[in-house]
Amino acid sequence: MCAPESGAELPTIRFRSPDDYIAAVPALLGFYPERSIVLIAHDEATSRTGPTARFDLTLTAAATLAAPCRTGIGEMVRLLKQQGAQRVICIVIDDRDVTAALPAIEDRLVRSLAGEDDDWDADLVDIFVVRRIADGELWTCAHGDTGRLSDPEINEATLARLVDGRAVRRSRDELVARLAEEGPGIDEAECRAAERAAVTGRGGLVAGRDARRLRLVVDAVVAAAGTGDCAVSDGDVAQLGAALLSLRVRDSAFALAATEFADAATDTFAHL
Repeated sequence: MCAPESGAELPTIRFRSPDDYIAAVPALLGFYPERSIVLIAHDEATSRTGPTARFDLTLTAAATLAAPCRTGIGEMVRLLKQQGAQRVICIVIDDRDVTAALPAIEDRLVRSLAGEDDDWDADLVDIFVVRRIADGELWTCAHGDTGRLSDPEINEATLARLVDGRAVRRSRDELVARLAEEGPGIDEAECRAAERAAVTGRGGLVAGRDARRLRLVVDAVVAAAGTGDCAVSDGDVAQLGAALLSLRVRDSAFALAATEFADAATDTFAHL
């Protein structure tokens, strides 16, 4: 899950055409997505973007939408609506023929946006399809319009990100590889062991466990914002990892993307 940078740090960027949105996706995510569904919250009154979410587009052998992807779309919509999204733009990036999957994608989006979780309704602006995000690539939309992408490397959002000192990786694999250079990491078993040790040391965290887990995460992000340094010890990494294994904690932590701690949260989670 990604959110646009704070308006206090970057110039305000308004998107006025499908080309603007599609070409800006790598800057919004930090990498060029492939075989993905990307959802962008959009404010009609200001033409500004809100939070952005991405999920792997998985297909069945018959090239229809796979069940995990249906679930993923619902999760993305729920998270965007938690952050106040009322209009959503969908961009499908895939080098395969996704024609058979598009009706299911649209149906799942419409159902999820229609308040099936007893929250407010949100609108689907349109679904745009492009094979890859590159200069001159043909895009189409559900309403029948077509166009050619401008160069994403000189898109206003990309330039703003670069000026802010943030790279745009050529792929998600490149981003993962860059983070992997920091070391082998800490596995789930170590996270669980660290949590058990924390429970023993604090007399138990049964009551309000998820709230206490979330507090660990928020405290780490706030500390990183205050010092400008997201470095933490292996023990802290294990405890934070254990906290984020809870889906409720993970989903709640996404709300940091809509606060003044968004950059610190991004850096901390990348370090983890």
